Amino acid sequence: MTPRTRDQMIAYIQANLMHTTAASAVRDGSVEWLGGFSKVFPSDKPGWILKAVSRFKKTWYVGVAPDGKFGVRISVIPEVLWEDYEGGTSVLYSGDRPEVYCKFREIKKERM
Repeated sequence: MTPRTRDQMIAYIQANLMHTTAASAVRDGSVEWLGGFSKVFPSDKPGWILKAVSRFKKTWYVGVAPDGKFGVRISVIPEVLWEDYEGGTSVLYSGDRPEVYCKFREIKKERM
């Protein structure tokens, strides 16, 4: 199955994220879909990022990017590089709060 919506992507991450503590945060905590990015660490490929806050208030960022060798790479990432936020017209790409993310991108680019 190829995830095509925000909820399908989150379900895919829950089922395939190898980091058990972060997976628990995605499953049991609050999730914010940050949308599409031109690069998702640790690769330089485009993908998506979500933010999960565990019930213990620990924040996890999870990146999803296509990877030719493995199909899709899902990894815990240390931070969000807002200058790489792309957004888009669908929730899968724009994220849950696109106006806020666009502002974060503008602020980050001004400081560069």
